[in-house]
Amino acid sequence: MPAGVRRFWRYQVDCGWAWVVCFASFFVQCVIFGTIQSFGTLFISLLNDFKSGESATAWVGSLGYGFLFVIGPVTTALCEHFGCRVMACAGSVLTTISLVVTSFAPSISSMYFTFGVLWGTGGSFLFFSGLLILRFYFNRNISLANGITMTGAGFGTLVFNVMLQELDDKYGWRGGMRVLSVFSALTFLCGCAYIPPPVDYLPFERPSLWSRLKRLIDPRPWRDRAFTMWVLSLSFILFAYFFPYTYLVSVIRLLFPFL
Repeated sequence: MPAGVRRFWRYQVDCGWAWVVCFASFFVQCVIFGTIQSFGTLFISLLNDFKSGESATAWVGSLGYGFLFVIGPVTTALCEHFGCRVMACAGSVLTTISLVVTSFAPSISSMYFTFGVLWGTGGSFLFFSGLLILRFYFNRNISLANGITMTGAGFGTLVFNVMLQELDDKYGWRGGMRVLSVFSALTFLCGCAYIPPPVDYLPFERPSLWSRLKRLIDPRPWRDRAFTMWVLSLSFILFAYFFPYTYLVSVIRLLFPFL
């Protein structure tokens, strides 16, 4: 390997490989949010194919959204223990398998697990590891790096919705799921880019996984009224935040059938 490449391919803060990690995380957010926030595009096809009713069909996407975020505290503890690279690669494998298996789903109820639980879990691994890795690579430019990374969510939402609509029209929702699995497989390469920081950058004492998980039920933060109000307020906001992504397409087609 040339000396210049070897110098670049190493752990660096605020320069060099740090920006590769940033754009790898950008692509991960693009795929994760592009997939889940384009569920509304496939919603009508699932309704027509399985005829299970709007409520039963919407549970597929709802479970995916739910598991993506609700297991966040556990995911972050696992990232702290096993490392962001391991968790990102594991998440890539889970989401890829999930989308492939879902494309062969015989019923809506089977998709509750194959997409809702399995994809939601893998998506959580990818999402949180992609955010946590930035703190090891950025100091002065951490705000910029976070901004670039989360831009991937909006970019993925715009691109994947259009792409899935075309795929759905030509190959059906099952073909669309298989194409999404290809993008999920590419996130494995992004996870490989998360080079673990040197031991010097890590805490001197590394607590066990059990001690990390016990922190999740630590009551002390909840004694802070500001923290409690912030968590509850954000929970109510996010409770309704994702509704439009599921129902907007079907409502638009109902109001404007000529589109």
